[in-house]
Amino acid sequence: MNDREDMGGEGRLRELGLSGPGALESFLEAAPDGIIVVDGQGVIVVTNQRAERLFGYSREDLLGRRIEDLVPERYRERHLSDRQHYLREPRTRPMGVGLDLWGRRKDGSEFPTEISLSPLSTRRGTFIIAVVRDISEQKRFQAKLNAEQVRRESAIEALKARDEFLQIASHELKTPLTPLVLQLEMLGRALAKAGEQDVRIAGSLDLIKRQTARLVRLVDGLLDVARIGAGRLTLDRQRFDLAEVAREVSEQFAREAELRGARILVKAAEPAVGCWDRLRLEQLLSNLIANALKYGAGKPIEVELQGGDDAVRLVVRDQGLGIDEATLGRLFQRFERAASTRQYGGLGLGLYIARQIVEAHRGTITVQSEAGKGSTFIVVLPRAP
Repeated sequence: MNDREDMGGEGRLRELGLSGPGALESFLEAAPDGIIVVDGQGVIVVTNQRAERLFGYSREDLLGRRIEDLVPERYRERHLSDRQHYLREPRTRPMGVGLDLWGRRKDGSEFPTEISLSPLSTRRGTFIIAVVRDISEQKRFQAKLNAEQVRRESAIEALKARDEFLQIASHELKTPLTPLVLQLEMLGRALAKAGEQDVRIAGSLDLIKRQTARLVRLVDGLLDVARIGAGRLTLDRQRFDLAEVAREVSEQFAREAELRGARILVKAAEPAVGCWDRLRLEQLLSNLIANALKYGAGKPIEVELQGGDDAVRLVVRDQGLGIDEATLGRLFQRFERAASTRQYGGLGLGLYIARQIVEAHRGTITVQSEAGKGSTFIVVLPRAP
């Protein structure tokens, strides 16, 4: 055994220069936390400057004071009972490490503390060493986190309630709309069969049909938002020609385009065949064309399809208002609008739903636009799932 191993704890402290007069005080003052030592009667016998600053007392005020004076009154009875129990059985009770308690300053203010307790047995009796840390900042931070969590949970619940309301309201609105559309179609056929040539009746019926179709699209949009929020946007894939669908959808908007003084031009040099959900892509085209008509300023609208080996590229281009750079980044979000709601109607759901449909097909949708120079929406759809 060498001299170093033969040396006891006191000898090692001497070697490090940490023993002798003033060594204990140096230890206490170097500690980052408050240290208070009390005897079996709860009287403070040792303290450091950190503890004095925590509680707002001078050392002369603390020494000889009972520890209960540093505890809020409502906790004193329990504190006394716990200390007596701790002193009676210091070895059978686990040390109190990281206890959340409260301290009371000289001015009466209170603050949360984290306290670690350990017994110290000497020839003069058993003492308790308390290491005290002010955790006010941690508590404030935790309270902030808790408040943020509550706000987040409340927002999630509000979103769930909104989506549930949208789903119920959309279903209720859709119920009378479906037979209304059928009745309008039957009325139109009956008038044609009867040879009715009244221009006013024909014009009114055409207006009712267009407005009803618009209302159906709005309700369908709300219903889709509810489905998307609930994760229930499903696809029924089948093989078909997207160019053919583009022509059909464009024809459906021909009357509306005419009333706006616009034309819809479909460009497809060859079939654009893939495996997609036909109804969803009809909806995608409807949303993009309706958007182009709304903001196209009555100028021609182009719907172009370009085929590749693995994907089909769909382009819808208008020459209207365009979109400023600040709006582009949030254009595909729910209830976002490219222009003022006072001038242009709608709920701001068309492009959001369009993006969801494209992404459900593992495709991409982007927009190129400048204010006053029109907009070009580019959709890339993989041909196969």
